Amino acid sequence: MKNKNWTSVEQAFFIAQASQVQTTKIPYICLDNFPDLGLLTSLRFLEWVSENPEGVISLPTGKTPEYFIKWTCHLLNYWENKELESLRKKNGLDISKSPDLSQLKFVQIDEFYPLNPSQHNSFINYVNTYYLEGFGIPHDQALLINCNEIPLAHEKHW
Repeated sequence: MKNKNWTSVEQAFFIAQASQVQTTKIPYICLDNFPDLGLLTSLRFLEWVSENPEGVISLPTGKTPEYFIKWTCHLLNYWENKELESLRKKNGLDISKSPDLSQLKFVQIDEFYPLNPSQHNSFINYVNTYYLEGFGIPHDQALLINCNEIPLAHEKHW
């Protein structure tokens, strides 16, 4: 089954799944595990970045994107590796040049208010560590939630 609305990465993962019979109006892809989900989302993200090098992104924090981040960093750091080149092509990502993430704009979507941003488990710390530094996105291209800059109601202190 060829879905005209899917990208080449999505189509490759769909074809690779055990069953391609779908009875719902919304198409879906079934994966066996979280690392494979991380690979799919990473490849799809890199596919999107190659088409939108100055795009705006907003990515999740916490355990949810763990394998997405690992796969993305691994693919970018070892782009020239022949095994990874084969993996990318097998899974529909057929771009020769490593996507440049440095022109992306990042928007932080959540935070534990009024958590101090320097605390190790704050979302701003997570974003800085894994997305901005990890993906090479400059800090001046990020819209971040800094709880130290947001006053509490009625001038109360935490």
